[in-house]
Amino acid sequence: MDFQIELKNRVDEAEKIIHKYMPQNMEMQKTVLEAMDYTMSAGGKRIRPVIMKAFYDLFVTENRNDTYIFSYT
Repeated sequence: MDFQIELKNRVDEAEKIIHKYMPQNMEMQKTVLEAMDYTMSAGGKRIRPVIMKAFYDLFVTENRNDTYIFSYT
Protein backbone atom coordinates (compact mmCIF):
# COMPACT_ATOMS: atom_id res chain seq x y z
CA MET A 1 0.00 0.00 0.00
CA ASP A 2 1.43 3.34 -1.06
CA PHE A 3 1.16 5.96 1.69
CA GLN A 4 0.60 8.89 -0.66
CA ILE A 5 -2.26 7.14 -2.46
CA GLU A 6 -3.88 6.08 0.83
CA LEU A 7 -3.53 9.59 2.26
CA LYS A 8 -5.08 11.13 -0.87
CA ASN A 9 -8.02 8.71 -0.70
CA ARG A 10 -8.64 9.52 2.95
CA VAL A 11 -8.32 13.27 2.39
CA ASP A 12 -10.81 13.02 -0.48
CA GLU A 13 -13.23 11.17 1.81
CA ALA A 14 -12.83 13.88 4.49
CA GLU A 15 -13.45 16.57 1.85
CA LYS A 16 -16.72 14.93 0.82
CA ILE A 17 -17.92 14.69 4.41
CA ILE A 18 -16.98 18.29 5.22
CA HIS A 19 -18.72 19.68 2.12
CA LYS A 20 -21.77 17.53 2.82
CA TYR A 21 -22.33 19.35 6.12
CA MET A 22 -21.50 22.85 4.92
CA PRO A 23 -24.63 25.02 4.81
CA GLN A 24 -26.11 25.80 1.43
CA ASN A 25 -25.87 29.35 0.13
CA MET A 26 -28.51 31.61 1.59
CA GLU A 27 -28.61 35.21 0.43
CA MET A 28 -28.92 36.67 3.95
CA GLN A 29 -25.76 34.95 5.17
CA LYS A 30 -23.75 35.15 1.96
CA THR A 31 -20.71 36.86 3.51
CA VAL A 32 -20.49 34.41 6.40
CA LEU A 33 -20.94 31.40 4.13
CA GLU A 34 -18.29 32.65 1.73
CA ALA A 35 -15.88 33.08 4.65
CA MET A 36 -16.68 29.56 5.90
CA ASP A 37 -16.17 28.10 2.44
CA TYR A 38 -12.88 29.95 2.00
CA THR A 39 -11.62 28.74 5.38
CA MET A 40 -12.66 25.13 4.81
CA SER A 41 -11.24 25.09 1.28
CA ALA A 42 -7.79 26.20 2.42
CA GLY A 43 -5.21 23.46 2.70
CA GLY A 44 -3.87 21.89 5.87
CA LYS A 45 -7.18 21.17 7.56
CA ARG A 46 -7.59 17.52 6.64
CA ILE A 47 -4.97 15.67 8.63
CA ARG A 48 -6.91 15.78 11.93
CA PRO A 49 -10.10 14.26 10.48
CA VAL A 50 -8.01 11.64 8.66
CA ILE A 51 -6.23 10.67 11.89
CA MET A 52 -9.52 10.55 13.83
CA LYS A 53 -11.08 8.28 11.18
CA ALA A 54 -8.02 6.02 11.23
CA PHE A 55 -8.26 5.61 15.02
CA TYR A 56 -12.00 5.00 14.74
CA ASP A 57 -11.38 2.27 12.17
CA LEU A 58 -8.64 0.80 14.35
CA PHE A 59 -10.69 0.51 17.54
CA VAL A 60 -14.28 0.00 16.41
CA THR A 61 -15.29 -3.53 15.53
CA GLU A 62 -18.11 -4.80 13.35
CA ASN A 63 -19.94 -6.12 16.41
CA ARG A 64 -20.17 -2.85 18.30
CA ASN A 65 -23.45 -2.00 19.97
CA ASP A 66 -23.19 1.81 19.99
CA THR A 67 -21.33 1.93 23.29
CA TYR A 68 -18.06 3.67 23.81
CA ILE A 69 -15.01 1.46 23.78
CA PHE A 70 -13.62 2.86 27.03
CA SER A 71 -16.92 3.09 28.92
CA TYR A 72 -17.27 1.19 32.12
CA THR A 73 -19.31 1.35 35.30
